[in-house]
Amino acid sequence: MRTRSKQQAALLAVEEHTQHALASIHLAAVEPAIMDPSKWACCECDTTTCLWLCLFCGNFVCHDTFTATNDGDSNTHMRHHAISAEHVLYMELNEAGHKVYCFDAAAALPSNMDNARGEIYLIRRLLSQDLEVARVTRQTPSGARSPAAKWRKVNNVHGFTFHAAYLSKQAAARRKRDDLLYTASYRWRNLILFKCFASWKDIWTTKFRTMAKPSRRLNALYPGNTGLRNLGNTCYMNAALQSLSHVTLLKNAVMSASTVGPPGALLWELKHVMQRLWSGKYAALSPDAILAVVWQTFPTLAGFKQQDCDELLRHLLDSMRSGAASVVDPPLARCFVDALFEGVVVRTITCNRCMHESSTNEMFLGVLSVDIPTPHRVHAGRRRRVATAHCSMIDCLATTFAAESLQRDAQYFCSNCDAKQDAVKLTQLGAAPPVIIFHVNRTGWTADGEPDKIPTHVAFPERGLDLSMIMAAPPRTSTVYDLDAAIVHEGRTLTQGHYTAYANNALGGAGWFHFNDHRVHKCTWKDVASAQAYLLVYSQRQTNSQPRPHGSQCCEASVRATHGAMDSG
Repeated sequence: MRTRSKQQAALLAVEEHTQHALASIHLAAVEPAIMDPSKWACCECDTTTCLWLCLFCGNFVCHDTFTATNDGDSNTHMRHHAISAEHVLYMELNEAGHKVYCFDAAAALPSNMDNARGEIYLIRRLLSQDLEVARVTRQTPSGARSPAAKWRKVNNVHGFTFHAAYLSKQAAARRKRDDLLYTASYRWRNLILFKCFASWKDIWTTKFRTMAKPSRRLNALYPGNTGLRNLGNTCYMNAALQSLSHVTLLKNAVMSASTVGPPGALLWELKHVMQRLWSGKYAALSPDAILAVVWQTFPTLAGFKQQDCDELLRHLLDSMRSGAASVVDPPLARCFVDALFEGVVVRTITCNRCMHESSTNEMFLGVLSVDIPTPHRVHAGRRRRVATAHCSMIDCLATTFAAESLQRDAQYFCSNCDAKQDAVKLTQLGAAPPVIIFHVNRTGWTADGEPDKIPTHVAFPERGLDLSMIMAAPPRTSTVYDLDAAIVHEGRTLTQGHYTAYANNALGGAGWFHFNDHRVHKCTWKDVASAQAYLLVYSQRQTNSQPRPHGSQCCEASVRATHGAMDSG
């Protein structure tokens, strides 16, 4: 009884402190902020991680309780905004419950607390993708009718919200104009910098000057270094598209394909995106069309919630294979997606009593999950997974493909012995594809048995990853792979964070670049190697003395073909 009375007193105190704040919710400011997911980024630092929505002004601010100063205070942009603007009510954007926090009460509001107009309920329903804006009134849960409640239910087979308006031709045209303005601004900044350095060189004394080279047209943009705009928690798609477009074997196959299906098909849109990314004409693009196709093709990914990049890549490869197989001629021929990404995992079980072997082959398409080596120990009756501080890609492969002993409850039924026996299970690669994407499994468990992200740093090589140690038989092709791209997940949990990609632009030996949505920066291999990898894209090294498939000559030919396709289109 005493505990219950304390809880009731705490709830009354929260309600008392939040009455004025609840009455001050400004729905007219919140509505347009929600309706443009491309603006879902912190107004201070532009991050898309741990976002909260100010219910007074509609600004997005970041707040991560793990971001703290040395004296222990959570010094986040949400707190800074609350102090400077005196706005005290915020709603969590990316978590399913959309928790509301009040700085006046210094506590989260109960899930059923709302104002008389029911505006918190309405905002949550919109973010939950059940409603869309309409200029009508409705009855709120409290029974009141308010002109500010401008929402109505929509019927859509995929459960999308306002995506039809957001991805309409008018909205896409507006974003295209923004892309052109961004590109013009990018070129202008580079021109100003060039003139500044030219003026600086003019003040040198004559003895330091050298004969100038013949003037030539300078292009501020470089093929392959075009960013992709975040259209509202779409960083997972941007990172996947940038990584795939820098796999030269795939890029050449897609862009040289004469038939990629009808306009609007996934493979058709992928080819169109790759052509624009490698045209050297844009600083950033808005991937509206391919986002709409992804939503239509994979309903589980539809909407503006944060998604898993690994899941998208698996869906993309599977859909690309279906699209490529439907247009291949003759019909029984192997499509280029299978030729590039199809591999075989061999699982062999050996009976310890009679040594009888049983093998099964499992096909996989491109993506292969590997586990981080983690010791296991029992804690408080629960099994807890504790990650090591550092490991290598070889350690992950050794852990994933280690022999597994089948004993006790996991005994194997041997058909030769006609009884359950102790056995050894061995997993190996039967065939390694030319392009392989390693998914570093970072799912772990806390002491309470809750899922958590394993923050272990995995060291991975830029060149020379040898897979011979996990092959079932001596391979006919090379087992040495070189890195094309790495996808990184930034965030303390697997359900919330931000995806970026590092990719090797092999055109003329341009080197490594960091793709953070529309922002593209030159980086070093040291920057790539220090990143917390989530997905690693490797291409098979050729066994002969010829250059790698992503050598400069092949890339330059591809870029020339891209320019021709863009100019003719």
